[in-house]
Amino acid sequence: IDISERNIELYGTVSFQSFSSSVDNNSAVVDGSSSYSLFSVGLEYYSQNPDSFLGKFSIFPFVQSTQQGYLSYEGSQVDSSVFEVGGGINWHPINPPNLTNHFIFFAQFTYAIGSISDSFAMGTNTDNSVEVEGTTNSFSLGGGLKYYTQNAIGFRLLVDYYSRDDSFDSADQLGTDISRDQAGPRIMLGLSYR
Repeated sequence: IDISERNIELYGTVSFQSFSSSVDNNSAVVDGSSSYSLFSVGLEYYSQNPDSFLGKFSIFPFVQSTQQGYLSYEGSQVDSSVFEVGGGINWHPINPPNLTNHFIFFAQFTYAIGSISDSFAMGTNTDNSVEVEGTTNSFSLGGGLKYYTQNAIGFRLLVDYYSRDDSFDSADQLGTDISRDQAGPRIMLGLSYR
């Protein structure tokens, strides 16, 4: 298969972390877990002329879902669910993106907006849970490697810096708006088919 004749690629990436955790608040010891999982899927569009200047770039829309869970300082379980829709651009400065059996370096920038839902228990009583909803906007900047086989199956590794701003309307008892910023590195692995 000559992948240079195919300019649309379906891809999916995942990232996952899981830890056991325990909180001792002097009155009880609460055991739980801390977890993070991300799943993203998108369509990447390449130029029909990979040897041109614009052929070094590709654009892609994507959707991604993120799930986070952790124990707070007083022992309650906090769960966060984020769904984002966005777009991005990849730059392939060294090898063109249509090579097979070669590593292809790429730099990436993305921007996304979405919705978030946080749920948490007040104290250790899970029956007294609270759920708040809000909106998000995020961006990421990173780089990675792609590798394509002769049968148009691709593998990718991405390391990026991700920054997200969460905004909750009237999230506290005083009726005030609350914003939360999260930022840090991510490592993602993916498969694709062109």
